[in-house]
Amino acid sequence: MGVNNIDSTPFFSVLVPVYNQEKYLPECIESVLNQTFKDFELILIDDGSTDSSGILCDQYAQEHPRLITVIHQKNQGPLFARRAGIGNAKGAYYLFLDADDSFCSTAMETLYNCIRAHSVQMVIFNASFQDDFETKSNNYPFPSDSVLEGEKKRDFLNAFCGTHMFNSMCLKCVHKSIIDSHDCDNAIEVRYGEDLFQSIPLVDRARSICVIQVPLYYYRQHAESATHCYKLAQFESLKIVCERLIVYSQKWEEKYEIPLKDKACEYAGNECYRTAKNVLKSNDEFGVKRNYLAELKKDEFYKKYIENIRMRSHLRMYEKFILFSVKYDLCMLQLVISTVFSLVSTKKMKG
Repeated sequence: MGVNNIDSTPFFSVLVPVYNQEKYLPECIESVLNQTFKDFELILIDDGSTDSSGILCDQYAQEHPRLITVIHQKNQGPLFARRAGIGNAKGAYYLFLDADDSFCSTAMETLYNCIRAHSVQMVIFNASFQDDFETKSNNYPFPSDSVLEGEKKRDFLNAFCGTHMFNSMCLKCVHKSIIDSHDCDNAIEVRYGEDLFQSIPLVDRARSICVIQVPLYYYRQHAESATHCYKLAQFESLKIVCERLIVYSQKWEEKYEIPLKDKACEYAGNECYRTAKNVLKSNDEFGVKRNYLAELKKDEFYKKYIENIRMRSHLRMYEKFILFSVKYDLCMLQLVISTVFSLVSTKKMKG
């Protein structure tokens, strides 16, 4: 572990889980170092990288010993990499950055001004799929600079439980007071959907949330994202995440008297559908896909939530075809769907 010799408490702690991202890591780190706002520390968590990412982290720490701390650990996934970073952070507010993404140069300055203006415990900001930050990845259902606290928090919870829009930890700036080190106890199996899993208790504790529309974060889309595989652990992890959301939705429903549990159950149904779709999108042999789907249909969680009427009513026509092919085990239709997904994936990789 590197040592950060910063003399005072920084305003921001930027936490970056790093796993085999040597190609993009320098741009990520430079986007932090080049911020117009300078009161921050950068914590790089090398999560068992097998490429040169760990070496790059150490090189940057040697060049910037007052700003950068490096933690080396065996691979545990982004959730526990972030927890390791939190355990070593000294800042008042925490930011989360993926090692293949980057911040715009004014990100911290914008967030600092927002926090000073509104005294909020959480700021949710936007992202862009372009590195010029000219477009927004999300169309938030709130005007920019909306402060959601007290009774207004119900509006945020209503959106939070019903969409994937607010899941990302990378689009949240959170005060250290709402982070509890025990939030992830017994969560070693959560390696998929970990952003929502970590976000749920933070949203619960935050008394005040500000939503801003401006994109401060660059989501990189690269060819590696076009490849797909399916693992049973993915669905087992998502089940844990959905169950946490359902438990908290019941709590919020009682407190704010709004029907949130139905939305959480719809979310669970959507994750079941997405899992079935991802099996058909995977690069596995078709026979393997068929076996995966057969096992998935036996799962009690899947059987409970895949029939969710709210979820089904929101599916587009081609999505209903996918679900229909799985429900009735239509081999030829599944083969056609798998072939189409494969052709689309190949086109994306060539593009």
